[in-house]
Amino acid sequence: MTLGLPATASAQAMTFGAVAFEKYFARLDHEKGAALIQARYRHSMDHHIPLNDIARAEFANGIALLSNTIPNTFWMLYHIYSDPTVLAEIRKELAGVVSMTDGNTRTLDVSKVKTSCPILLSAWKEVLRLHSAAVTVRQVTQDHMLNGEFLLKEGNTVLMPSPVQHHNAAIWGPDHNTFNHRRFANSNTGSRTTQAGFRAFGGGTTLCPGRHFATTEILAFTAIMLLQFDVTPVSGSWNNGLASVADIWESTSRPAEDFEVEIRAIESSASGRDWAFVLSDSDEPIALSAEDIAVDAQ
Repeated sequence: MTLGLPATASAQAMTFGAVAFEKYFARLDHEKGAALIQARYRHSMDHHIPLNDIARAEFANGIALLSNTIPNTFWMLYHIYSDPTVLAEIRKELAGVVSMTDGNTRTLDVSKVKTSCPILLSAWKEVLRLHSAAVTVRQVTQDHMLNGEFLLKEGNTVLMPSPVQHHNAAIWGPDHNTFNHRRFANSNTGSRTTQAGFRAFGGGTTLCPGRHFATTEILAFTAIMLLQFDVTPVSGSWNNGLASVADIWESTSRPAEDFEVEIRAIESSASGRDWAFVLSDSDEPIALSAEDIAVDAQ
């Protein structure tokens, strides 16, 4: 029995990307690249992983990192800058985690950004909730009657799109389609009843291992943008109903159309100063999933 046609275009794309990465590593170009890719390459070689497999993994990693990090960063800036109240509240939080050193350097403690800025963190989780397009996949290991109504047969596959969970009015209320920057401000991924309803990074054995890395880089970038720049739409007003789209391989939706903005440096007594980033010795992980909360509770 034929179950389906091969994904020819996808397979060809993977081969194309893998060959390019093989040449990249063979030329030792990674030694001039970021410390992250150098560390991943050394780790793979130490574990005797074939070069072709390393190349394929790096190609897939690039898609995963860029296709989700970039749109999530966009939505963070979009939702914050488009609402003066949200912008003012988060800037006030961030001002409290910046210190002046050496007379001309402002230092941002990224750990404090994650632990002392509850409104910013809440806005981040709300972006994940509102714009996640991920699909969790599970195989049924034994027959199970769900809610006494739906029979899940052993051997079948269950697809659980996160938008269904993230826009469930019974969990999130009647404003589930609206961005609420304070929705998570007083809780960890919502109340106890909403933990399973917030699955932006998946869960269980397929829980995203890079969720804390991605969160750190996005929050750090967002913080420095908010503290240094004003962003306004060239048209004069924000499109608060900006449509979004997502391809099947994307875990985060992206804006359906481009629009121009003007970015201006904030004029202040601190303008022109250098910036430094530090992680304090108490870099606590953020509860981004029910699993994170379970670990914290132990």
